Amino acid sequence: MIGLKLVGHAPHVRSKNSTIVSQMEILVALLVLAGFGVYVFGMDALFVLVASTLSALITEIVFNLFRYRKFMLNEISSLVVGLTLGLA
Repeated sequence: MIGLKLVGHAPHVRSKNSTIVSQMEILVALLVLAGFGVYVFGMDALFVLVASTLSALITEIVFNLFRYRKFMLNEISSLVVGLTLGLA
């Protein structure tokens, strides 16, 4: 059996970037798309984006209160989710 390779468990692709760095890159890309959306569709699009982002932030704060955890601003997953929902 020549040529067999040992395969371990996932993830097979590794990066030195942390989750926060990856989320920041996604957030920058979403902000570019959001800016273009506001340019094309006007202030109504901005209202939808702000409302969806604020609702995602408030939801995360409320659920963290129920779980007795502190809300940390460096966890930007709620911003990514809010902008993604606003752009959908």
